[in-house]
Amino acid sequence: MRSIGIDIAEDSVRVVELTDGVVSYHSCGDERLLRIVKARRPDRIITGIRGSQILTRTYRLTRPQLFAQWLARNVSSVIPGLKPSEVIVSHRFLTSDEVLIGVVRKDRFHQIIKIFLNHDLLPDVVDSSGLPLFYIFRDRLPKDVIIAHFERLSLTTLVVRGGLPITSHYRRLSHRYFSEAISELNTIIDFHRMKSEEILITGPKARQLLRRLIKAGIKARYEAIPSLPPELIIAYGLALRSDEEGLDLLPSELRKRVKLERRTAVINRIRRVVTIGSALLLTFLLIQNLYLRGRIAEGLRNESRLFNSIESIGEDLPHPDYLGRRDYSTQLSIIGNAVPRGMKLSLICNQIRSGKVKREELRVEGEARDEDRIVKFLTRLKAGGFKLIDVRISEEEGGLSFEITMI
Repeated sequence: MRSIGIDIAEDSVRVVELTDGVVSYHSCGDERLLRIVKARRPDRIITGIRGSQILTRTYRLTRPQLFAQWLARNVSSVIPGLKPSEVIVSHRFLTSDEVLIGVVRKDRFHQIIKIFLNHDLLPDVVDSSGLPLFYIFRDRLPKDVIIAHFERLSLTTLVVRGGLPITSHYRRLSHRYFSEAISELNTIIDFHRMKSEEILITGPKARQLLRRLIKAGIKARYEAIPSLPPELIIAYGLALRSDEEGLDLLPSELRKRVKLERRTAVINRIRRVVTIGSALLLTFLLIQNLYLRGRIAEGLRNESRLFNSIESIGEDLPHPDYLGRRDYSTQLSIIGNAVPRGMKLSLICNQIRSGKVKREELRVEGEARDEDRIVKFLTRLKAGGFKLIDVRISEEEGGLSFEITMI
C-alpha cells in the first residue's frame, strides 16, 4: 500500500510518501514537486490545504439528528462575510454531539485542484483541519492535550479531550509570530479550561517557541518524529490517515465533476498532441515535396541549359551504321548527362577527318568555372565510352573555355 500525503501551505508544497511503513519525503517551494508524485503512482493521495482562506471550527450540537437542517439554515453564520455559493463546506462528527466543520473558498480550492489536473492527478481526500496531528501522536497522547504545530508565520492547533479531537484552529501570524502564538495558546487554554502542561509543541520553530513559553510560565513539551524534518509533520499525518477519517472537502458530486474535468483535460491534451503532430507531418511532407520539385526543376534547367546553349550542331549527320556502336542522339544523351554544375556547352558538332582511314570525330566547346569541373566532365566522357583525341583549355574573364575532340 502506497499512500502519499501532500501538505499545501500558502508558500510551499510538502510531500511524504508512506510505502508499507517506510517513509520518504520531499519538499520544495512550488507545485512542480507533484511530478514526483505522478511518477510514484500511489494508491492513495491525501491532500491538506492550509492558509488564510481556510476555516475549521467545532460546534457542540444539542440535537445532532437535526444537524443537516441546522447547517442549511445557519450556513451563513458558519462562513461570516462569505456567500454560500463562494465556499465548499464539509463536516465530520468528532463525538456524538460535536461536529468539526471545514470551509474553503471555491477559488482557492479550484486553484489547488487545477494544480493536480495539470499533473494528471486527483486527490482522494482534501482536508483542511489539524486532524493529521492526531493521527501521528494518538498512540502516545494523554487524554487531554493541545497539539500545536508552529511555523514561522502560522500556527495550527488541535484540541484533544477524552482521547478524541474536538476542535482545530489555524492562524496566520505576522512578524510578531512568537507573541501572537503564545497569545493564541493562552486563549485556547482559557476557553477549553485546560492546563498549560497539556500543550504539546511540534513543527520547525517549536523549540524556539517552547523556550518562550517556559519564560512566560507555560509548561509545555516538545515532540518530534525521528528522521523526519519537522516541517513535514502535517504531510506525514496526512499520509497516515485513512479515507474515512477526518474532513473531506471533495464531496461525491464535486469528485465526479473533477474527474470529468480531468478526463476532458486529458482528451484536450491528446488533441493538442495530434494537432501538433499532424501540423509537423504536413510541414515535413510539404518541405519534402518542395525539395523534390526543386530537384526536378533543377534537372530540367540543366537539361534545358545544355541543349539551349548549343549554338550550332552539324547538320550533315552520318548514318547510324557508319557510327558503329551508337547513333548521334545516344551520343548527345551521354554528353548531356556528363555535364557537371558550373559548366556550359556552346557547341557540339561532328566532323569526318579524311586520311588513310576516314573517321568521325565529335567536337565539343564550352565554358567552365574551374579546371575541376572540366576534369570531372572528361572523366564522365571516358566512362561513357568516348576516346579523347585532343583537349584545349584557355583562360577567359570569369572562368575557362575549352575545346574537346573525341571519337
